[in-house]
Amino acid sequence: GVQTCALPICDIANLSNTVGAQTVYLYSTGGAFYSTSNNGSVITSVNIADGDSVANFWFSHTLSGNYTVSVSEATPSANGATGILDASDNITVNPASVDAAISTLLPTSSSITADGASTQLLTVRAKDEFGNNLSSGGATVTITKLSGTGTISAVSDAGNGNYTATVTAASASGSGVFVATIGGAA
Repeated sequence: GVQTCALPICDIANLSNTVGAQTVYLYSTGGAFYSTSNNGSVITSVNIADGDSVANFWFSHTLSGNYTVSVSEATPSANGATGILDASDNITVNPASVDAAISTLLPTSSSITADGASTQLLTVRAKDEFGNNLSSGGATVTITKLSGTGTISAVSDAGNGNYTATVTAASASGSGVFVATIGGAA
């Protein structure tokens, strides 16, 4: 996800520093910084104009999670409260929208007894284009029998990115192939 960032620089008295142009360096616990919101040039610093105490930059990471973004006039690492105060912010990157091609149907193979009663739980794990697990439900998910034996129950939405259905074995031996779709895509 891409997040807009604007962290102010302040002097040691915690007052906005607006005297003179200032280059500040960008640090994070992961991800990358960009000059524009659509993943422009990768940057490691921004220039704050004379009279200003803020400059915009964009943070992006493909892995969902919580990240700390900091700015400092010091390089190669932030220096805390020496000179200009370093500024930090916590950014949460949420998963992107569901991607059927990356999502999984598990197990990929299984054997159950052909007695008309044995069952196997099938689980669709919804993922985004970067492989992040989605943490909420609400997608339209189907699990259907493509060929063979056995029956499949209706899909249940666990509300956490997991969708399940139960295969019940046929009375006679054989095999069945089951497929899943999310939002109409396999």
